[in-house]
Amino acid sequence: MRKIGFIGLGTMGKPMALNLVKAGYELCVFDINSAPVSEVVGQGAAAAETIADLMEQVDCVITILPADAEVKAVYLGAGGICQGLRQGQIAIEMTTCQPQTVLGLQECFVEKGAVLVDAPVSGGKKGAEAGTLSIMVGCDQRVYHQVEPILSVMGDNLFLAGQVGAGKTIKLINQMLVSTHMAVLSQALALAVKTGIDPQTMYEIVRESSGYSKVLDLKMESFILPQNFAPSFALKLMHKDLRLALELAQANGVDSSLAKTAMQVFEGAMAAGLGELDMSVIAREALSPPSVDSRGEEE
Repeated sequence: MRKIGFIGLGTMGKPMALNLVKAGYELCVFDINSAPVSEVVGQGAAAAETIADLMEQVDCVITILPADAEVKAVYLGAGGICQGLRQGQIAIEMTTCQPQTVLGLQECFVEKGAVLVDAPVSGGKKGAEAGTLSIMVGCDQRVYHQVEPILSVMGDNLFLAGQVGAGKTIKLINQMLVSTHMAVLSQALALAVKTGIDPQTMYEIVRESSGYSKVLDLKMESFILPQNFAPSFALKLMHKDLRLALELAQANGVDSSLAKTAMQVFEGAMAAGLGELDMSVIAREALSPPSVDSRGEEE
């Protein structure tokens, strides 16, 4: 498969598409925003005027979109992917959304003799740019071997999680863990600062101790310690992903009380207007204690 369509050139999608162009794939792209389309076309891709036009030109289409509503619109809407499907075409759906959303698309693919692959990603903007994403794949083993060369351009940690829907499920589980770790980290930092422990010292010690999690490395060095919250993974996106994870837990009768507590932290940050900043911004207040006026009173 050398002719690939790519729909969704956002923070993650644009660098993923660029990596496919660099790898020599013949890429045709579509996005409702013209700026990223022009950038990718400038690197050697072609642009489609419509999704229907794109589907006529490609053997495989990749989608990575904001959420469930956009996935349903792109696949099931007038002139969408399902309407233009041909026998043997493959769609790789990489959005973080509910597993039920991709399972609901299966009937269309089966009817037309086409193949749907469920493949959400983890690794943020940096991973997308470097081609080092973790990709959680849901499909048959045979199909996995067909799409593996394409996926390996965008990620270097590929996991076959199970059938369609399994990729979305494990991604939401991952997001439940990441968000909860981040919420606890913000409170741990507040405790360190309140008790006079230097945050850098705390990080160095915990990094080599049993309280370590990968979130420490991902967020402390590049975001929290330098107080630079330019988004790698925006808080609004984690808020959305955690909501989806909580909905999945509720639908399956699973206790999610700890994740619900983490959600309160993210909801507070959203209410404070921090949604466009990196998700680690929830730790900002911990490192910025209230100032004291000349009378020794907190402002």
